[in-house]
Amino acid sequence: MQSLNTVLRLACVIALCSCAINHIKDEKTVITLPATGPENARPMVISLVKGSQWWHKITPGPFVIYIYPQVVFWMEDAHGHFIKTLYVTGADGKFAKHATKKKMGAAFFRECFPVWSNQLEKAGLKLPGSTTPYSDAVTSATPQSSFAVATHIGQTNDSFIIYAEINKTGDYNDYYTEDRTGWIGQPSIVYSVMIDPIAKDQTYFLKPAGHGSTDKDTPVFREGFTNITTALEMVREISVVFDAPAK
Repeated sequence: MQSLNTVLRLACVIALCSCAINHIKDEKTVITLPATGPENARPMVISLVKGSQWWHKITPGPFVIYIYPQVVFWMEDAHGHFIKTLYVTGADGKFAKHATKKKMGAAFFRECFPVWSNQLEKAGLKLPGSTTPYSDAVTSATPQSSFAVATHIGQTNDSFIIYAEINKTGDYNDYYTEDRTGWIGQPSIVYSVMIDPIAKDQTYFLKPAGHGSTDKDTPVFREGFTNITTALEMVREISVVFDAPAK
């Protein structure tokens, strides 16, 4: 009887382990960030529509884990000076769900988002980490599908640029192999759009501008997409509207 119970318990463990650690969710998420700053701050909604390569699956042993991209949005002025981070995934210090974030802290964001990190640090600001978590005003858990971020910016008549940097770690291809890149895989993809000036009722679309690089002795931002494949299919569309509710 004891042997039978042992076999049954082992069978239950195998059955429980042979399943997904996380699950695919196709519902669009609306992330409403709390307003900060002046009461007359201008509402802005950034919407991201997932592409055909939004997630990929890894199977360590009997487990199935779906890997989703990390995303950051930020603003710069027309001269390339950093203004503010608008939104970044998983920067609130609750890193337990992502072992690499928890282990690496700020270094994770530096390698995952090299372009944003470089601009942020040039401006004298700190990357998120276990000792420097970001507030709910700019971060949330990583969305698992298409999503919209409702936030605010200050009133401005000046031109500015909105950037997005997106990176799905471990997204390897024939050139960006695990031996060559470690845990990164294909580099981050950078999107951008110039806002000049803000026009109400207009939708602005971010376009691919280049990619990030963590290689030493090379520019952090690189134009072109040589040897990049599925990373360009993570996202189908990124758009921005002002003075409109999130949908």
